[in-house]
Amino acid sequence: MKKYLIRSIVIFLAILLAHTNSLREILKNSYPTNYETKIINPDNYPGTNDFEKLKNAICDVPPEGALIIVPPKVYEGSNLDIPSNVQIIGTQGATFKLSSNATDPFLIIKGKSNIIIKNIIFNGNREGVSYSTSFLIFIDHGSSNILIFNNTFRNFKNIAIASNYSKTSKATSFIKIYNNFFYDGENAPILLRGYYENETFFLRSIDIRQNVLHNVLVNGKIGVAFASKVNISSNLILFSEASLSGNIVIRGCENVLIYNNTVAYSKAIAGILIETSLIFPNRGIFVIEKKSNFK
Repeated sequence: MKKYLIRSIVIFLAILLAHTNSLREILKNSYPTNYETKIINPDNYPGTNDFEKLKNAICDVPPEGALIIVPPKVYEGSNLDIPSNVQIIGTQGATFKLSSNATDPFLIIKGKSNIIIKNIIFNGNREGVSYSTSFLIFIDHGSSNILIFNNTFRNFKNIAIASNYSKTSKATSFIKIYNNFFYDGENAPILLRGYYENETFFLRSIDIRQNVLHNVLVNGKIGVAFASKVNISSNLILFSEASLSGNIVIRGCENVLIYNNTVAYSKAIAGILIETSLIFPNRGIFVIEKKSNFK
């Protein structure tokens, strides 16, 4: 009996290790290197204000791709559609600010791929925004290979980074949210929800890593729902509230790795909350490597 138990434990650990390595390998995504085919400066484009110049610059991205260098200005507006094969890099102080009474997100990624957004300050203008759809970045169905890296999200009233979870036949995949700073917001900094039907997840391969959430007052959490192949690791959540939820929330997902996160001085009901769903009751192996730190 003892030998059988030991053998079972060894087999189980081997399965866990294989599953973890497999998930990490799947989440490795590559990004094109041809962005410098065309280098764009919004200051060189027409427009009555800086936001219009930015919009015209983005419209000029060719199919083969471009690198947009954003000057250190405040670009106030909303409903900016991002094309495929583009890298948007802000110089120090470059700020994307939601306009007052905006009804749409600031950036919209709608069925596009191969996008990098880096070094931008996103200002959610929570004093002037009242519509629940006024996100800072919205990822629509059919988008893939998206890297959101080293940005700052502040002063947001609604979800900072959100995805579409309505019925669809188009998959959204390979979304990497890495090394961003979220602070002084109200709603969830990261809430990615997908669609599930006929044993198929239409949101998959999500990598949320090394982000900092600080002083998010109402719903300070990283949330993922109805997705497959998810990694949430090495995130730091401080002084953030989620009184009716957790700081890391998984619902109706498959194959999730939660690793080495730290939650401190939180008023959430749980550091990690795995919720059940009648649509999909969580399947596969949830791996919590080491013990996430809670204070």
